[in-house]
Amino acid sequence: MVTVEDFSRVVSSIYDSAVQPEHWTATMAELHTMFGATGGSALVVADSVSRAPQSTTIPPDALAEYTEYYRHIDYLLEAVEAGPVGYVHSCQELAELQPKAEFRMDWMRPHHLNDGLFVRLTDGPTPATWLIATEKYSEPFDTAERVQLAEALVPHFQRALRIQHDLSEATHQIRNISSAMDNVTRIGMAVVDSALAVRYLNAAAENIIRRHDGLTIRDGSFEFAHPPAAGGLRHGINAALGQTGQVVRGTTSLLCPRPSGRRPYVIHVLPFRHVTAPLAYSRALVLILDPEHHPQPDGELLRRLYGLTTAEAAVAIRLMQGDGIKPIAESMCLSAGTVRTHVQHIFDKTGTHRQAELVRVLLARSL
Repeated sequence: MVTVEDFSRVVSSIYDSAVQPEHWTATMAELHTMFGATGGSALVVADSVSRAPQSTTIPPDALAEYTEYYRHIDYLLEAVEAGPVGYVHSCQELAELQPKAEFRMDWMRPHHLNDGLFVRLTDGPTPATWLIATEKYSEPFDTAERVQLAEALVPHFQRALRIQHDLSEATHQIRNISSAMDNVTRIGMAVVDSALAVRYLNAAAENIIRRHDGLTIRDGSFEFAHPPAAGGLRHGINAALGQTGQVVRGTTSLLCPRPSGRRPYVIHVLPFRHVTAPLAYSRALVLILDPEHHPQPDGELLRRLYGLTTAEAAVAIRLMQGDGIKPIAESMCLSAGTVRTHVQHIFDKTGTHRQAELVRVLLARSL
């Protein structure tokens, strides 16, 4: 007689296994003990080619033979996988479908696995089946109590497998996103939460942080050598997360000066959350670009794309490098007024209004 406590414990074990699949084997052990089976219990997943026990307590020698050969001629599981989801089959009824079959005579009987229960748990091209295998006795194993117990466990198995599938899909997506971000070797990428804590850095961002050249991480958050940049980042993250009172979540660009004297980092802050996500789960994507390690946009390309003159294209490239009006004027032998005129023409032709916005546009072209 199975108690309520026994049933609850096994159900909890099933859901625990959904979150930690390595625990399925222990759950199978609990099940074959609860059902009073001598052989074991297993979860078996089939595909278009064959089937493989995912978690099992079936004796190792029997399992080895099954995996090597007999799984390909397992007519019992073939019948269950072709049948309705949730129906509890008796091993005896299935075995009689081919009473003299090689699988029954050469594997089931020698290993004393010729009775039990089978139930298909999932639909689709890769059905999952749960089975209890045991030695055949004079009394059939498929008593009303055992069948009812198996039927009561089926919906819990099904929910647990859905949870496991969803968690697996989410894990794969996270790994794919992480891999893709790490493969972007020229752009530092960081995911920051609403408390300004850095939740993720790709490899390029880690390399930038390790240089300690104007930007580092302290106590889990970004720290700037140039205080106004810190304020700009905070504002950008608030804008990206919709905390500035604006209806549309904004994108912010800023420059991060570097004590080394190298050209400042260019930082873009973008929204990185679903519109309906609670603030506690919202994130901003921070892109960090090092002009020292980025190719300059081709002047001819800028002329073609935006209709810039040769002089305007040259000024645009210098602006992208973080230079101001005076250094540009000196290096190009122009007056500051002429450079300002070029800058205004560049803004007009590129549809931008300030240097940081222009830098973002030009860097996008250079990549």
